[in-house]
Amino acid sequence: MTDIRFIDKPCGAGKTTEQIASLDPRRQYLIVVPFLSEVDRWKNQAGIPLEAAPDDSNKSDWLRENVLEGNNIVCTHKLFDLVDLDRTDLSEYHVLIDEVFDCVESIHGVKEEVFEKVYIGEGYAVVDPCTGRVTPTAKWITHSQEAEKLAPTVRNDLYQKAKQGSLYKVEGKGFFVSIVPVELFTSPLSCTVLTYQAESSQMVGYLRRLGIPFRIDRSDDSAFKHGLRQRLEVKDIPALRDTQMTHTAQEKMRKEGAKKVSTALMNLRGRELKGVEAENIMLSCNKSKWHSQNDQPKGLFAQGSKLSLCNFLPKTTRGTNKYRHCSHALYLNDLRLNPAEKEWLGWNKEQEDQWALSELIQWVMRSRLREGDYVSLYLASPRMKALLEDFLDNKEEAVSFADEFVNDSQLDDAVTLLAA
Repeated sequence: MTDIRFIDKPCGAGKTTEQIASLDPRRQYLIVVPFLSEVDRWKNQAGIPLEAAPDDSNKSDWLRENVLEGNNIVCTHKLFDLVDLDRTDLSEYHVLIDEVFDCVESIHGVKEEVFEKVYIGEGYAVVDPCTGRVTPTAKWITHSQEAEKLAPTVRNDLYQKAKQGSLYKVEGKGFFVSIVPVELFTSPLSCTVLTYQAESSQMVGYLRRLGIPFRIDRSDDSAFKHGLRQRLEVKDIPALRDTQMTHTAQEKMRKEGAKKVSTALMNLRGRELKGVEAENIMLSCNKSKWHSQNDQPKGLFAQGSKLSLCNFLPKTTRGTNKYRHCSHALYLNDLRLNPAEKEWLGWNKEQEDQWALSELIQWVMRSRLREGDYVSLYLASPRMKALLEDFLDNKEEAVSFADEFVNDSQLDDAVTLLAA
């Protein structure tokens, strides 16, 4: 059985540097990182040769060929998700994943009644009652070559996901999700994930939902929290306190609603951010509200904000040092899981809140907090602000774990904490 382990240490604790130094030339590695810049970092600092995909290559074929040759490989999260497991044998590899990534993604399925009547009733698919995994029957496989004739009643895109083993349905609900094939974690010799607050990640929720054993090696983060309390100034944006800023709410905003956001940003720019260089400001909101179709900062929130030249970061950015010079951060998101993802994971409100908090901490730690310097963070969502303040004040739940997934050191820490 694959040894799946999370190394849970605070941001900036040197997790990546330690792993680079620990590479053993007698082993075969597949190293998975968030960005191409991190690919370069591993290649430049590793004491063993690492292969990376050329820009002009078919990345999936390139990865398979290098695995066949037994080469040490470094690739991005995106490429790792493209591994053709039918043709790629990872059984001799040790996989190192730098930062968690989303393993569950909602997809547009079909209505509940259509699925029950056609896909199940007419014998195209079966659903595992425990996991919700949708498996194509021989009938669906036989008819897959005629998918165009069958569409839209029986969709070929759903067949491809079901064939891959990544299509899941939430029992009794019209929710479908596509998940990362579990074999990416269970077929290598070992899988080590470097992150912070692993318990709150979607990846841990995914493994737990599928009953895949893992362990979390967690380091004490009290010094990290103390440093954040000293160096992070948390503020709200008063003009947006009553404005819904979830992903869906932002997408629905038209010119009038978006004008309220851009005006609030303009006022912030002219007052509290006056004199701050745009290159030292990082900002996050829905990409469609900041960028135009040609990827320029001309979206409805950016227009008139006087912040179009600042650094835009997606709301769940992790694992990059590119913005470690930024002294001010504007986070306009109220993070919520897609209902399909939340239902499949089986998460409650508290678990969703902890996930949102974890993503926010990862995001703001891209700033010069990594350099031990002071940062001002402006939050549009009162909920996100309250979650962060509770974390900094140690008001979050003391212990959250499942016995079968907790190692001895974690259990000792938990007992001590509860006794206190």
